[in-house]
Amino acid sequence: MRFGSKRGAALAIVIVVSAALLILAAALVSVAKFDLDYAQNSLESRQAYLDAKSAIEYGKAYVTKNPAVGDFTVNGSSGSGFTIGAAGDIVATYDSGRKLLNATGKYKSSERFRKLGYQFATAGSTALAPVYIEASGIRHGGTAIFNSDYTLNNGGVYVPILAKYTVKLTSGLNDFSAPQMYFMGQDSNNGCFQITGNGYINLKSDFFYFNGDITAKNYDPKHNYLLLYKYSNDNNVGNKVGFVYFNNVRIITGSTIKVLDGYYKFKDGLNLLDINSSYLTKLSSEADVINELKGQPLTGEKIVANKQYIEQNYTMIISGENEDSDGAHWVGSGSLTNGTPSNVPNNIVFLYITNCDNWGNKLDGTYTAKEIHLQYVNNSNLVVPVSKTVVFQADSISLNTQISDTQIGTLGIGGTKPMLTFDVSQTQNWASFILRSTDGTKDFYLTCPNKLTVYYSDPKNPELNKKVYKQSYDILPGIYHISTGIGISGVGVNLFTKNAQDYFASTSPVSTSSGDGTGSSGGATTTGGTYTDG
Repeated sequence: MRFGSKRGAALAIVIVVSAALLILAAALVSVAKFDLDYAQNSLESRQAYLDAKSAIEYGKAYVTKNPAVGDFTVNGSSGSGFTIGAAGDIVATYDSGRKLLNATGKYKSSERFRKLGYQFATAGSTALAPVYIEASGIRHGGTAIFNSDYTLNNGGVYVPILAKYTVKLTSGLNDFSAPQMYFMGQDSNNGCFQITGNGYINLKSDFFYFNGDITAKNYDPKHNYLLLYKYSNDNNVGNKVGFVYFNNVRIITGSTIKVLDGYYKFKDGLNLLDINSSYLTKLSSEADVINELKGQPLTGEKIVANKQYIEQNYTMIISGENEDSDGAHWVGSGSLTNGTPSNVPNNIVFLYITNCDNWGNKLDGTYTAKEIHLQYVNNSNLVVPVSKTVVFQADSISLNTQISDTQIGTLGIGGTKPMLTFDVSQTQNWASFILRSTDGTKDFYLTCPNKLTVYYSDPKNPELNKKVYKQSYDILPGIYHISTGIGISGVGVNLFTKNAQDYFASTSPVSTSSGDGTGSSGGATTTGGTYTDG
């Protein structure tokens, strides 16, 4: 009896163990199948991405080679090869109006797919680079934008502003306007905007960019406001619709936190500290911005290009002002100095000049930066001192002259000033204005948003039989790709030479550009772009 009981117990143990092993085996099979499916899914996802990416690259190459091409499709696969508009599955489509490539890569064993897009920028619409932006400067010429502690002043400017650091508002009403405003909060621990005390502000712009927290310390809804309005309201220019982009921004009002991310369309009077949802409409993509702003002065393409330029470069952008701690210190309150220029080869310098008298006769200077963007605003000429040499040494250079911030002059001899010239009162002398790349050995780009008239003397030109030679010529609006060894012995181009005059007379820009000093020039030549989610 006892022996039989042991046999029964053993049988029960065997059954239990076998069941456990069967369950474990089933689990292992399930895990193995899951791992296999996951691996297969990952492999197909990767392949679908590569198919879409390959189609994008194929389409990019085609657009780069044929920048004026209309709509087309990319057909085929990465395995069998791609063709433009031929038989086979359509993998990508190109919208020539929006300069947008969208591609779809399909999974092999399911109906799933991966999407990828590519938004082309254009040479003229890398908007802020060819013209001018107030580069976080304390001053814009004679206009004080910020105080030394980066509190915002009242007023306005006619160019976009870039506020790299935390903008502060302590008390009272502030009212500020600019065509575009970028609040980047480079000192990220403090966010991009802080309001303390009973501070409230009206900001007027057609496009706002906020990067980092917006904080109202000791928030009081009766006394703290951050109101957005369109720039066009007070200036009779600008867009009919205002847009704002939030880069994962937290709006902190006391114990309340609201997170905003992406593009939005806003109505005048939007209070960011107490948002009325009817004043703010979420957009699904950049394509919505482009579609909303067709035919507007500041187009969606320009907004997208400006945004991309700022995002990629804002940590390198500085002003030329002496008053800015991180500025290039080439000007003081808009007046060029006659000291030896500092070299900032890793920075992008936006140089706003209203007076060149202080250049004087002491100057022989080389201005070196990654990019130099000069905006000269005066009804007098931009004059290089007689018998002196000025060198702008950068991989991208833009030169723009205007009578005022709001008026583009008719440039030329006998026309409205300003021109780029030497001291014409010194009839037997000359001057040099040389442009070349940052390291002096490479090709570089020159952008003229508006027509630039150059008036010069070139007594050293042998074909002139040693006579003093005075002549003028126009550099037409556009972007020029200047090769090494043009105009002077070595590298670069001296604008005050007959060689330079001949070069610009025979050379067309790689892209046309119509500038208005607001960072909104346009063009058709593709110069890169940004991948999107399709």
